[in-house]
Amino acid sequence: DTAIVAGRVLEENNYAAPAGKIVARWKDKMWLANSTTYPYRLWHSRGQYVGLDRLEQWDTDLDYLDIPANGDGEEIMAFIPAPGGDFAVCLKEDSFYHVYERSISSEGRFYDYERIAGIGCVGPDAWTVIDIEGFRGLAWLSPQGVMLYQIGAEIQNITPGRINYG
Repeated sequence: DTAIVAGRVLEENNYAAPAGKIVARWKDKMWLANSTTYPYRLWHSRGQYVGLDRLEQWDTDLDYLDIPANGDGEEIMAFIPAPGGDFAVCLKEDSFYHVYERSISSEGRFYDYERIAGIGCVGPDAWTVIDIEGFRGLAWLSPQGVMLYQIGAEIQNITPGRINYG
């Protein structure tokens, strides 16, 4: 698929969105994760760029992150824009990552990730965003218990020894 405006090719390789179980909007893009083929891959749409709204345009050959880069096979359970943060949280089965914008250039925006902890999430519906006065963060169910993460603080297990999951 090619985008042509006034007889000029603006861009090529505009494909349909990949199939995924998780979808979110962050940094003026749509993000998809957890496909059958690539459970560890996080794709993003072309997004808004130079006055064009390209949320529905995807270059699935280039616009993705494998978390981690070697593709550990572990499923992405959640992709959550952090409330009040300049990053998103990627929860996998056994790990917790920050995804952040690494750079912006005339070629577009580029993203990277950082592993924060070896604490995962039990499923795609086992988390919630908390944004109340004095607290901005996330809560989720991990195999170790109910976790609480306040932006800028360490992850806390608020039910140690009380949940036997698995």
